[in-house]
Amino acid sequence: MSITKILLPIFIIMIAINIYSDDKECKYDSKKNKTVEIALNAGTPSSLEGTFWITDFWGLSSSLGVDFEKNFLFGIDSRFQFLTLKTAKDWDLKLDLALSFILGTGSDLIVKDEEAEREREFKFGIYAPIGVALPFKESAVTFRTFFAPGMDVTNKDFDYKWGFSVAYNFGKAKNLKKYKECLVGTIGNLKGEIGNLQGEVGGLNDKVGNLQTELGDSKNENQNLKNINGELISNNSKLESERDQLKQQNINAQEQLERLEQEKNTLEEEKNSLEANLKGMEKEKDALESKLQNSSDPAEIAKLKKQLEEIQKQKEEAEKEKARLEAEKEKSQSDREKLEQSVLEYNKKQCESSNSGGTFNMTTNNCNCPTGKIYKDSLCVCRGDNETWSTSEKKCICAKGYTKSGNSCKKCDFVDYWGYCIDGCSSIEKKGGNVCLCKGSSPAYKQERRCSCGKGYTNYGAGKCDPERN
Repeated sequence: MSITKILLPIFIIMIAINIYSDDKECKYDSKKNKTVEIALNAGTPSSLEGTFWITDFWGLSSSLGVDFEKNFLFGIDSRFQFLTLKTAKDWDLKLDLALSFILGTGSDLIVKDEEAEREREFKFGIYAPIGVALPFKESAVTFRTFFAPGMDVTNKDFDYKWGFSVAYNFGKAKNLKKYKECLVGTIGNLKGEIGNLQGEVGGLNDKVGNLQTELGDSKNENQNLKNINGELISNNSKLESERDQLKQQNINAQEQLERLEQEKNTLEEEKNSLEANLKGMEKEKDALESKLQNSSDPAEIAKLKKQLEEIQKQKEEAEKEKARLEAEKEKSQSDREKLEQSVLEYNKKQCESSNSGGTFNMTTNNCNCPTGKIYKDSLCVCRGDNETWSTSEKKCICAKGYTKSGNSCKKCDFVDYWGYCIDGCSSIEKKGGNVCLCKGSSPAYKQERRCSCGKGYTNYGAGKCDPERN
């Protein structure tokens, strides 16, 4: 049996073991443990070598080749690559050591000078190859070079071998292929996921568009509610302002009446004082005239006449002052009566105004308010909150956006776009707060006081506005 027939099945078995070892992990493993490697060696000898790596740094090799003298050689090696001299991104430089046993044919394998020794059929030697290996991290190829000093055991002589080689690792190639297929599959899955995500993003964009539309509708709803609340606040503020003005006017009128009353009293006191003074002057005048009639002394008569003239002059001035006071009193009385009349007319006007709706009694100076109203600050006002006076119905009714509930007004559950209470939203409307608004936007929907379908669109009972059917 030849050496080739022995070695070839070994290579086939090792390759089969490596190929059919199913590694389920979908990742690239650059380690070569439990892998088969085939190498082409050039040198002494030139051979075909197969290695089974038991671990990542230790393996068993067998080789078959020829040397320069065309002698057949068969070798078995124990190979070690445990020391990394240098590492880079794509490759490693490793120390390559081995213990090699070589069996060969031919007499000139070791001994070359004697004919008798050339006739020997088998030679045996032990060598210690030392070199470097350059494996690529993402490739199955490795370059090696070595020098192998050793002993020709048969001839008991020193010998050496040398060479370089290119190796191909089937296990690494398989892992690399699976890794690339895994990457391709992963990329395909990622593309599929990206496609799905793009679809989801498209759906999200649609949702964002819908949300933006709803946000716009919500802003319109909020603005509408703000307008309604603003209108109510404005009305309330206007009423409060009118009440404050009326109250201030009444206060001013009362103060003016009090001032006129005080002036009247003061004038009355001054008039009474003048009348008393006039009476005193009249008595003094009568006494002087009596003395004058009874006196015969010219000097005393002249003195009495002068005193009478002074008293007469004071009396005349007092009469003028009295007349002035009488005039001022009459004017003050007239102003007071006019002011009282003005106040009565103003109270009557306010009482009987359209906002008040009362009936004023000029005799009693009272405002008779209609049923449901009370008199406050010269006005008839509705008793309850959120109420307003209806000039057409002549009674208090709930303000816009409110409805009657017992004796009070409560906020309506549903109002139209203008803020008036309604029973509920239609099928093409949605509720925003308590306002019924269109489900969609123009041109399919038309928002007025109530929502309707736009021109060219109809509600066919599905609760939405669809294009009209031909």
